Amino acid sequence: MRVASWLFLVSLAVYHANLRPVAPHDTLPGALLPLSLVLDGSLHLDRYGPWLDRSLGGRAPFLFRNHGHHYSGYPVGQALLLAPLYVPLVAAASPGDWTPDRAVLFARILEKFFAAALAAASVALFYLLARRLVSEGAALPGACAFAFATPVWSIQSQALWQHTSGVLLLLGALLCLLHKSGRALPLAGILAGLAIAVRPTNALLAGAVAVVLMARREPWTRLAAFLAVPALCTVLAAVYNLWIFGDPRGGYALPLEPAFLGALAGLLFSPSRGLLVYCPFLLAALAGIPAWRWSWVSAIGVLFCAGHVLVVAVSPMWWGGHCWGPRLLAETIPFLVLLAAFGYDRLRARRWAGAVLAGLLLWSVFLQFVGAFCYPRGRWDDVPVEAGLRRERLWEWRDSPITRTWNGGLVLEPHAIVLEGLRHGPGAALEKMKLLGMRGF
Repeated sequence: MRVASWLFLVSLAVYHANLRPVAPHDTLPGALLPLSLVLDGSLHLDRYGPWLDRSLGGRAPFLFRNHGHHYSGYPVGQALLLAPLYVPLVAAASPGDWTPDRAVLFARILEKFFAAALAAASVALFYLLARRLVSEGAALPGACAFAFATPVWSIQSQALWQHTSGVLLLLGALLCLLHKSGRALPLAGILAGLAIAVRPTNALLAGAVAVVLMARREPWTRLAAFLAVPALCTVLAAVYNLWIFGDPRGGYALPLEPAFLGALAGLLFSPSRGLLVYCPFLLAALAGIPAWRWSWVSAIGVLFCAGHVLVVAVSPMWWGGHCWGPRLLAETIPFLVLLAAFGYDRLRARRWAGAVLAGLLLWSVFLQFVGAFCYPRGRWDDVPVEAGLRRERLWEWRDSPITRTWNGGLVLEPHAIVLEGLRHGPGAALEKMKLLGMRGF
């Protein structure tokens, strides 16, 4: 536990080092919903919706209007889980009478605080999981790679994406599955069910576990003990979606991607979203296949990753909108890094292979650094035209998000604002923010 605690603290410090949330408009519901739950006791966003519509020129696609209210277009599970943690902070700040712009800025600050804490907790859980599956010599490097060479740093720690708490819940469920006590399986089911409430695609974990339990011919009582909460959460989410969106699929009621193979190639190899471009050290997973201990947990991981990649590839928004790197594959990262840790155990004895792996790992860390400290400089996502409207841009190597964002330079304005606040107080910090043209959304 001591190593896990240190990993949590170091990761938390690194994740906060850029002094800002890297948060596009899509994460605003995740930031504002906990405030609405605490202040209004409701899942609607009426306190902020009209103001956001005006501020964004009537373009707030993350908002859905029904029953005379503004609702988030995304699942609400994460907000429900975080709301109790917001209570003391909201009570201390008393933002109920604040103007919307000031409340949104407050929400963005809390968003970064909780996102970084949840991501750092994921790193600690990953280490505890890896320690049970690989050698100590591979568990610690694997945890460091998970923390700093993957979207855990550039995406999950920077804003309240659904992936942020989703990955934490998935890791918690896997840890429970490794325990042999009678209560472990129901607890794993509870965490897997909560993960579904956070993001629907996480239902793939419950499905993978069910398949493996049936393949092992486990008693039906054990299967029921695990699936009870995932089934309940699925039904509750479907009922909520039907009421708000008129469709049990909610905001994800979209047509399938016709160019499935192109989307699959893009997820893996494109310069804009390719997993093996942004995290090439994961190629070590290929070397780890022979050493993988084919336990039921590893079988669950393989089934989950395969299903998740296929589901994302058939999505018409497989590139994930405005974001850095392979965001939509975030839930597969824990499994893939574990497999890469097995590969590391085999490769480190070979000097040339270890050198190549070290180079790939450093490149991966560098790209996550760019995502945390430079993005969205260069505005690659929507200049000269929004990438989703001209998909060939997703394959541009000369003008890729990597080169454009790095050439845009470091975002150091938050450090200047914090320095001004430390020298002259919060009022001076707000004035500095206005002078630099920064706002909270």
